[in-house]
Amino acid sequence: MNKFFTLLLFAFFNIASGITFSQIELPEDKVKATISLKQEDCSLEVVVDVDIVDGWHINSHVLPEGSFSIPTNITVDKSNNYKSRDGIIEPKPILEFDEMADEMMSYHHHKFTLKKKITSKARKDYVLKGVFSFQTCNEAKCLPPYEQPFELKVKACGPVMELRDDIEPAAETNGPDDNLAFQEFANEKRKEIYLGPHNLRSFRDYDKALEYAQKTKKPLFVDFTGWACVNCRKMEQSVWRKPGIIERLKNDVVIVSLYVDDKTELPLDEQTTVNLYGRKIDVRTIGNKWSAKQMRDHKTNTQPYYIMQSSDGVDLNNGAADYQNHSNPYKFKDWLEAGLNENKKLVSNE
Repeated sequence: MNKFFTLLLFAFFNIASGITFSQIELPEDKVKATISLKQEDCSLEVVVDVDIVDGWHINSHVLPEGSFSIPTNITVDKSNNYKSRDGIIEPKPILEFDEMADEMMSYHHHKFTLKKKITSKARKDYVLKGVFSFQTCNEAKCLPPYEQPFELKVKACGPVMELRDDIEPAAETNGPDDNLAFQEFANEKRKEIYLGPHNLRSFRDYDKALEYAQKTKKPLFVDFTGWACVNCRKMEQSVWRKPGIIERLKNDVVIVSLYVDDKTELPLDEQTTVNLYGRKIDVRTIGNKWSAKQMRDHKTNTQPYYIMQSSDGVDLNNGAADYQNHSNPYKFKDWLEAGLNENKKLVSNE
């Protein structure tokens, strides 16, 4: 009898315990998050693909002013290997006024993706550690805040360049007369001269750059680029700044950066339509103008695209340079030196 009573009591507690645990709702059962890393050289994106059970939601990252809700976030550990940008990228949230809470709610539900942008600075592989945090709620309640840690493998970024004894940085070639010539031209055309990457003096108008090149007998360094061009920034940061290259760009060429995505409208008398390779192309903006020039003169529309020209505006024989073939600093330097040497011979023969 006692044995039977004991078994019966044990069964009762098992059933009761089962009922109790089945009533416990866990955030990780309501929200499934798959966390991955997207890497393009030094540009990183922590990508969180979220799938939420029907009837539940998580708060948005950016909440209405005065909200007491807990925002969803992607945070990464502090490290010298990278620079983390503030905030995250999220889709447009659902806005709904909660009469019971007397506040505006901002949330996401079902399936969506969140992203956090990071700039890597390491020349070696490493592990990026962080946490995806959120609070999940339904119409009646919210579950406790939840943190999902993650570890993502990051590859070394940027070209690794070892200094060689046979490559000497170019010497400063700007003498007093050369600097004076630039200063006089700058005073006259002040609005046409800009500080580009690494504080390199540059033009954004081809004709103005050509005018200055004719004054100095330096070759033109024509840089077809774009404000939204990722590979352009990679070249500027990983190649232009290298010893033996930065000095040449600073002292020995006239840089003109032509932004093909510049949305500034041209004066009405400069707006036109051109026929290129059987297509009519409207030229309404500064970007249209430089894009059409690149297609007309060089039969391509990809960026970055570099051409060196004599001070008369004639292409030098070193050909074009681009990201695909010249992202290695040594190859870019060889290309640059070939153009400089050719221009030097042209000037000496005048």
